[in-house]
Amino acid sequence: MILLETALGFLGLGGPDVISLGYLVNNAQRFIRVAWWMSVFLGATIALAVLDLYLLGDAINDFLTPHDLR
Repeated sequence: MILLETALGFLGLGGPDVISLGYLVNNAQRFIRVAWWMSVFLGATIALAVLDLYLLGDAINDFLTPHDLR
């Protein structure tokens, strides 16, 4: 859902009154030559958020799934 919301915000299809990471990345493109860190840090934030939630879901799945103790 994070990637979907980010993609919609980046394309300008999100809510008009909502500031999202995709909207911020889209606006940071104008300043890529003078302020490259705007796009890099926003992209890294998106990647880390998705990775963290994936790893959390995987850990919860491992914890709740019974394992065979042979």
